Amino acid sequence: MGPLIDQLEQFGFSQTEAETYRAVLELGQGTVGEVATAADLSKGYAYEVIGDLQERGVVTVDDHLTPTQVRAQQPEETVRDLAAGLDRLESSLRTHYSHTDPDHPEVEVIKSRQPAGRRLRRAIEAAETELYLSVPYPALERVVDVLEAAVGRGVFVLLLLSDCDPASVTDDVEGRVTAARRCPYDIPFATMTDGGTAMVGDAGVLYGEHDRTEFALLVRNSPKLSGAVGALFTNFWMSTSEAYVAPPDDLPATYDSFTEAVFQTTLHLRGGSDLYATAELLSGATIEGHIVDVEQSLLGPMTAQFPLQNTIVLSTADGTVSVGGPGAFVEEYSAGVVRLRRADDN
Repeated sequence: MGPLIDQLEQFGFSQTEAETYRAVLELGQGTVGEVATAADLSKGYAYEVIGDLQERGVVTVDDHLTPTQVRAQQPEETVRDLAAGLDRLESSLRTHYSHTDPDHPEVEVIKSRQPAGRRLRRAIEAAETELYLSVPYPALERVVDVLEAAVGRGVFVLLLLSDCDPASVTDDVEGRVTAARRCPYDIPFATMTDGGTAMVGDAGVLYGEHDRTEFALLVRNSPKLSGAVGALFTNFWMSTSEAYVAPPDDLPATYDSFTEAVFQTTLHLRGGSDLYATAELLSGATIEGHIVDVEQSLLGPMTAQFPLQNTIVLSTADGTVSVGGPGAFVEEYSAGVVRLRRADDN
């Protein structure tokens, strides 16, 4: 990306904002269309990003001209403004700082587009194992880079695209998600990560016309509230149509995400594989056996008896048993780590 992009991101610019600002700098002055082309953005999204840059004070938009012209503020003025902002920030931090318990539940209300987009990107960037994300299709381009990075570091990513009319979204999501579903209607955007961070809000906070009654909630360190967002996501997920599924993983493979293990089990069973699983239980014990069934709410046709159910059924030396993930309440065992292999592998 280059040192300029890295440096701008350290001052709170998103990658898209930084790339767009660099395009304006290199153009000197240009139309919105020229900036969009230089930054590889759609024209509609370019208007939005340029508006964010204008709020930051780093570009000027001359909309009294035809066509509208965008030009960069002088570099020394931008640096002076950023430095002044840092001085004000330091003063505010010193005034308000007090020791807080990092485990204390936090709920933040977000009412404007720019901070909502930044919080959403940061939540995606923080995901280590699992990421569940629902966003309006027109806002997808705002997060494709961080989604691709998440998949690259091995995160299991489920993406639900709302307000999505295209019959195929493969080109938009391939290599960026594990699976995607779509629906044509407008629903709240939401995300939940393995770290317990959750976010939910009105779609208008991310794109389109945003009125003052729309907002988003960011939740940290509150398993119950995060679980409620996860339940909301799952209900929408189960009622929408499949848009994309990544190819199954090569086996053997070990999964820290029980949900991902169920997902991969389903793919391989449907492909005709005979599977063997070793599950590390939350109790510390280990259980293993042939996989004889799976009940899941991830891939259509879904076989779960209720939303959120993801169960692997094993035939063991002691009989047939059911295994769920952390928090399981209908299964006989709860597992944290699952190793899958084909039954005929030594």
